[in-house]
Amino acid sequence: HGKWQKHHPSNGQQHATATVQGLHVRAQPSMTGQIIGRLNYGQRVRVLQKKPGWYKVKTNSLKGWSSAQFLKLDHANANKANRHHNHGKGSTTSDPKGTVTVTAHLRSAPSLLAHIIQWVNAGSRVTILHRGGQWDHVRLGRKKSGYVWSQFVR
Repeated sequence: HGKWQKHHPSNGQQHATATVQGLHVRAQPSMTGQIIGRLNYGQRVRVLQKKPGWYKVKTNSLKGWSSAQFLKLDHANANKANRHHNHGKGSTTSDPKGTVTVTAHLRSAPSLLAHIIQWVNAGSRVTILHRGGQWDHVRLGRKKSGYVWSQFVR
């Protein structure tokens, strides 16, 4: 089960597109892996290998590991989780509440390159100030506000 099986109908080659600007490409599939490059928003890459939460990607000039959360696979059934990213987006209440579903960064601006204010633990309740595409502007507690990747807020 743990191994990537090569019986996908994409003639052995699978591609993905970066969904954020500045996505890190790392030497190892780990948040502590050395950053060896970055991908641009919308950049298409070849997926060479998969590990839980990570894809080994290749561009013309770069080969390394990127977070699977920020790569959209080309074929439709690749990642069931991506189908559920719109939950709660229709809310019109004055101060909608949300829950951060994974431990994530609270950032000063809606960009992976923005300053990290702090970590937000999985299960943390936040007030959603604004939902804007890929990033949600949220308030944590009474005073701290910042941006969290919208797929991480339910």
